Amino acid sequence: MLGNIGAEHISKLKQLTYLNIQNNQIGSTGAKYLRELKQLTNPNIHTNDIDSKRAEYLSELKQLQTLEIGYNNIESAGVEYLSSIEQFSHLGVAANEIVTEGVKWLGNLKQLTYLDISCNQVFIIGDDINSEEVEILTGMQQLQYLDIGGNYIDDEGAKCLSKLKELKHLNVLRNAISEEGAQHISKLEKLTFLNIANNDIGYQGIYLSKMKQLH
Repeated sequence: MLGNIGAEHISKLKQLTYLNIQNNQIGSTGAKYLRELKQLTNPNIHTNDIDSKRAEYLSELKQLQTLEIGYNNIESAGVEYLSSIEQFSHLGVAANEIVTEGVKWLGNLKQLTYLDISCNQVFIIGDDINSEEVEILTGMQQLQYLDIGGNYIDDEGAKCLSKLKELKHLNVLRNAISEEGAQHISKLEKLTFLNIANNDIGYQGIYLSKMKQLH
């Protein structure tokens, strides 16, 4: 494991544009060192220990084009910091305890073509599903890849997703979509990959069989 000491050494490689340091126990101090890599455009920091405040350090890297920071602990406050990076085309924030407020900040990243927000339960408030907030994502009209599995999306949320006409890859695994939601999703004409396992779709979800473009 690199840890924070390893991150300090890496920070001396000022010319780096790509960096994969996933699963290396990098935490608060390590993130502070990483912000010194001013040429970095494509870091993978998946599965470390970066919290919301340290996400602010990463937001200083305005040249970032992609960022994989899934399975950390940046929460909604961290998304607020990251939403200031205008060059993003690819953002992975799976399993970061992001709630509805974080989705509102994601809505600022209208240039994204890739978004992984899986396993955050962002559309659940107390015991109630709040899929109306999915509407915020419809402003991302350039999205081609969306992983939104494990977030309590229901049929109303699926209706919102059907407005993302450029989608080619959609993962809605482990949500609360029924036949009605399947009908909405079937309208995504450019979709070639669909994972809709572990939802509430019965035999009436035959709408999906009309999607001949699926691989």
